[in-house]
Amino acid sequence: MTPSSRLRRAVSATLATVTVATGLATVTTGSASAEQLHTPAQCTAALSAATAGQPIPAVASYRGPRSLITPDRQLRIAVSGDNPRPGALTQSIADWNRALAGRVTLRQVAPGEEADVTVLNLPGSVGDFVGRASASRRSIEIHLGALSDRDARMALNHETGHMLGLDDTGCVGTLMHGYSDQQSVVPTPLDVAAVVQGRY
Repeated sequence: MTPSSRLRRAVSATLATVTVATGLATVTTGSASAEQLHTPAQCTAALSAATAGQPIPAVASYRGPRSLITPDRQLRIAVSGDNPRPGALTQSIADWNRALAGRVTLRQVAPGEEADVTVLNLPGSVGDFVGRASASRRSIEIHLGALSDRDARMALNHETGHMLGLDDTGCVGTLMHGYSDQQSVVPTPLDVAAVVQGRY
């Protein structure tokens, strides 16, 4: 991977823009690179392998530059400030815990407790992005109040995927696809395999 492609991937993992059309929000990664990361054939092969419990080819291409999973295989999540969608965060943590099946455990911690990631609700309507994750700042910023429960859950699941070490992909139907209208709401076998393969 060239330095410029690594930079493009790092940027696409931290940026999100939004297009609002007919009342539906479509999240993009801020670049057209998601479709270029994986061909349909690569996605099909990876999803088939993951579904069969086999190693996925080129797993590093599905991973971002950094994971915040602790050495004891946890990801502790705190909320800073107002959370108008507490059910979405609870469901997101449950979605990832169900998918990871004990190999990594996510849990919400109270404000002031040690956390690996802090979720910050951004007030007001959606502007340049719905949600964005920054491993270096250990934060997820999201417009929770501007989203439906379903969209908040999907956005939290997607941004949490970045904190678990995943990058955006071009694989339609996965949680980590770069466009929300082509994403799963919950982690798919391919998303999970990219987190755990060779690690947990």
